[in-house]
Amino acid sequence: MNQSKDFTKAHLQDLELIFQQLVLIDRADSLEASEKEINRLLQALGDYTGAGRAYIFEALENEKVYTNTYEWCAEGVLPQIQNLQKIHAEEMPCWYQLFKEGKSVVIPDLEVIRVTMPSEYELLSFQDIVTEISFPIFWKKQLSGFIGLDNPRIDEVNIFINMLELVGGHLGSIWSGYRQDKKLDENRIELRQDQEYLSVLSRDYIAVYAVNLGDGRARVLKLANEQIASSFRWQAEREITNYDAAISMYAEKFVDASNRQDFIRRLDRTYLEREFKKRERCAFRYRTRMEDGRIKYFEAYAVCMEPEEGSVRMMLGFRNVDDIVAQERRRQNELEVALEETKLSNEIISAISKIYVSIFRIDLERDFYEEVSSENEIHRLTGNSGEASSKMVEICENFVATEYRDRVRKFFDLTTLADRLSEEETLAMEYLATDGNWHIARFVVKKRDFSGRTVNVLYVTRIISDSKRREQNWIAIAEEASRANAAKTEFLSRMAHDIRTPLNAMLGFTRIAKENLEQHEKVKDAFEKIEAAGKYLQQLADDVLDLTQIENGQMRNEPQETNVLKLYDECMDIIQNTKGRKNLELSGKKHDIFREYVWIDAFRLKQIYVNLLSNAVKYTPDGGKVTFEMYEEPSEKEGVVKFISVIEDTGIGMTTAYMKEMYHKFTRAVDTRVNQVRGSGLGLSIVKQLVDLMDGKISVKSVPEKGTRFQLEFEVACPERLTKEGSGQANGEHRCKIEAACVGLHLLIAEDNDLNYEVAEELLAMKQISCERAEDGRVCVEKFAGSEEGTYDAILMDIQMPVMNGVEAASMIRGMERPDAKAIPIIAMTANAFSEDVKKSMDAGMNEHLAKPMNLEKLLDTLYRCCKTNRE
Repeated sequence: MNQSKDFTKAHLQDLELIFQQLVLIDRADSLEASEKEINRLLQALGDYTGAGRAYIFEALENEKVYTNTYEWCAEGVLPQIQNLQKIHAEEMPCWYQLFKEGKSVVIPDLEVIRVTMPSEYELLSFQDIVTEISFPIFWKKQLSGFIGLDNPRIDEVNIFINMLELVGGHLGSIWSGYRQDKKLDENRIELRQDQEYLSVLSRDYIAVYAVNLGDGRARVLKLANEQIASSFRWQAEREITNYDAAISMYAEKFVDASNRQDFIRRLDRTYLEREFKKRERCAFRYRTRMEDGRIKYFEAYAVCMEPEEGSVRMMLGFRNVDDIVAQERRRQNELEVALEETKLSNEIISAISKIYVSIFRIDLERDFYEEVSSENEIHRLTGNSGEASSKMVEICENFVATEYRDRVRKFFDLTTLADRLSEEETLAMEYLATDGNWHIARFVVKKRDFSGRTVNVLYVTRIISDSKRREQNWIAIAEEASRANAAKTEFLSRMAHDIRTPLNAMLGFTRIAKENLEQHEKVKDAFEKIEAAGKYLQQLADDVLDLTQIENGQMRNEPQETNVLKLYDECMDIIQNTKGRKNLELSGKKHDIFREYVWIDAFRLKQIYVNLLSNAVKYTPDGGKVTFEMYEEPSEKEGVVKFISVIEDTGIGMTTAYMKEMYHKFTRAVDTRVNQVRGSGLGLSIVKQLVDLMDGKISVKSVPEKGTRFQLEFEVACPERLTKEGSGQANGEHRCKIEAACVGLHLLIAEDNDLNYEVAEELLAMKQISCERAEDGRVCVEKFAGSEEGTYDAILMDIQMPVMNGVEAASMIRGMERPDAKAIPIIAMTANAFSEDVKKSMDAGMNEHLAKPMNLEKLLDTLYRCCKTNRE
């Protein structure tokens, strides 16, 4: 008994050591440190399982080749790492397939796999391996490698396989981080190389290029906004494919005629290759003549670089040397005195003092400062000169806000400043001062010694509170824009989730109609169902185009008088076709509905039903059953009834854990059966938001492997209306009146799309309305202007047309000097349904704005109303 306890205690200690090693690997701050901890992890795994060898293989070359990168061996076990480099997946095909499927390999006896895994058997037997455990390392569904244990105690570690797979997943995550760090380091190296290129020539140069003299290609490293450089950007490309042509073009356009041939000769590739054999640098000056006749001087400077694959490369820079030429025309000593006097003049100091609140000249070698100018911000400092390092400490302690002092103290450290300025001309840092203002402190190189090391600097301080506030304001604006964009993206995602189901219904019923053309009733029924699904899609599109709704991230609840029995049948039709060939029993139950019409948002209710029904169909296997039940219960409130719906299935069900998160956006159950069903994870989130929007209640019961039951409850008002017979008769009479009033109308239709016009023409002809086409806005204006008054009863105007759009055409018609130009109804018919598009139509003088696709009943209502008003 005591031996068993000791054994268990030892195993627990080994297990604790394994998890400690995972934590240490996580905390490793370098690749070397992590490798050390990974080796210790392998030792812990070996000790834990009693293995003779523990190892790790990493995937190379897109998971097809594996190499042994880490190894631990027990005492007396011969290392194999040198013999196991670059093992191809074909050498271990069975293991590779199992690893790709996320499965582990457990071999209790090597002889068991002699037939089933011959390749692996040969590989293991060569190493005197009898038992084996190997498990994959995954990261983001990608096989990164595997961990193996040679000759472990199989009978004692079977229960810990899941723990070992956890180790593999953890290492996969860590390796991914290493690869990202490595890629980042490579990018940094590449950036540093570019910066080194620029540091050679770019400080004073308006243009710098890296040129391959062998193939005549060049890369633009710097191109300033100076007039000549910006006006001639060598086709504005970062890569120049024909260096010779570019040099000739530049010479012809900018170089003065007296220097042109010499310019081309000196920059000829053959000439430069010959010169670089003698010396490393070539430089010459040339003149350019500006458009206003002024002469400017430039210098071309070429530096030979290390050859690349046999080709000579160079850095080529151009700089303006007008100042240098002017210097050479004056005495050098006089210029130096003038420059020094200028630097020290009170005028310049005064001008600088208006920008900076303090200026110090600092001698880094002597650790000495001299205050050049001062303002009230630092008037409490004692003395105007002294020990520079002490002064910087004093400024930090007295004027820098506490939370910034550590960073500023490092920035003010004069012992490291020369090193930090080795390849920089200036260093700056922003900080918050104790008085609440934002300051920017800057060191500027004033003088370097013969080796290029900085020995004198200027230290300046400036208040930037106003610019900082503007910066923070822009950040706030950007964050607000980001939130608005996120709301828009979320809304569009939700809408896209609901489009597929009715679209499937439309495609399915279209096929039914095509294959049953002789069965008129079946074709008519299919078309009616296609129309119902199409209207549903149209309503979805209308909501997507409502900018206000998108930007607010909200949907509107718009109750209307709704026939719930008809809505029920439409949902059943859509979902009946959605199930396709799936062997499911769809059962509908509608009972105890005493009020066929209720006051509810029909479109939102249909969204809820279709979402839940489509989920039920998707997650119920063949042979299962989906039930849709609808009934009514009395309510304690007067004039209100409880409208209850139940959607139940015998599908895979949901776990208790998932049900706690099922209404969260993008949430899907972690289940291999669910993973085989495509979906965005938005369905239940949309349902919950819609139910809450409509002040309803939703409850769910679900048992894994048995099914799910959703119950919806809405308290809805009952509209006072005519009987169905009376209402239908009144509506029918009104429609007849509208259609009769529209008979004989003659319309001018501005439509650039042939198919759209053909549809409109046929539908209008069915109602005895004639029409004439204008292919674009200009033709529409010309036809109206050339017609007699009263020729057209109304104009249907598309918005997006070639030559002239509908808004411009409507404005021109309204501006004509003829009596009917102001009165003729102009109705916009377009896919542009944003609120701003409607406003543009109305501002142009149009009477109505109808969204495509054409709704004939709505168009007849609009024509009746507009033409009636026009006649009156």
